[in-house]
Amino acid sequence: MPTSLFSPSPTNTPVTPVPSPTIRMPPSTTRLVPSSNMFNVIDSKFQHIPPQYQIAACDLVREFNSSSGPGNFAKHLLEFIFPELYTQDCLRRHYSYHGDFKNNKNPLDQVRIQFLVQYVCHFYPEVKQPQAWKLMVVTKINQALRRPVKQQKKSVL
Repeated sequence: MPTSLFSPSPTNTPVTPVPSPTIRMPPSTTRLVPSSNMFNVIDSKFQHIPPQYQIAACDLVREFNSSSGPGNFAKHLLEFIFPELYTQDCLRRHYSYHGDFKNNKNPLDQVRIQFLVQYVCHFYPEVKQPQAWKLMVVTKINQALRRPVKQQKKSVL
């Protein structure tokens, strides 16, 4: 008497394997776990940058860990390197990465841009190529400089 596939017997086991459950994990993002040695290495790498434009290693790591990519990281570092653009006067609206004389925008200071390049390329070496820098970083910087000023919400008393 033949047995069915649906009722296994000691001599006849089911043929269809049971699929194993798969767990979908989000793509991993690189994060740095701070250590004193890492801070020393970062600080020593950027010693040649003038003190007014140096960014502390702990600030660099914090901004790196909260950034979604090289452009976002560069945008965060702009506030450290170009603090005058982020005052109440909102001077950033009058600047773009290379300048735009058609729209009456000034270029960012190229000396400080070089410091920004060094910081970003240390954490994101894939943007060392000029074309990659232009595509992944310059566009994000210009977007950030164009972004309208956020108005404070008035509280109702």
